[in-house]
Amino acid sequence: MGTCRDGHFNLDVEMIANVLRVDTKKTPRFPIKDCQTTILKAYGISISRRKAYLGRKCAFEKVYGT
Repeated sequence: MGTCRDGHFNLDVEMIANVLRVDTKKTPRFPIKDCQTTILKAYGISISRRKAYLGRKCAFEKVYGT
């Protein structure tokens, strides 16, 4: 299976946050690059730093509240 380099429009911040929730719970300061790598491994889609940041932020809010 190939990888999609430009992201995917159906891969939204909520979906990214659900994948990153476990990692965010273990390590609150989970690096953006590791977020991108996790999504690449899970879905085979490379996401932007901005989308990774927003997904991590949303996952953090789901785990720890706002």
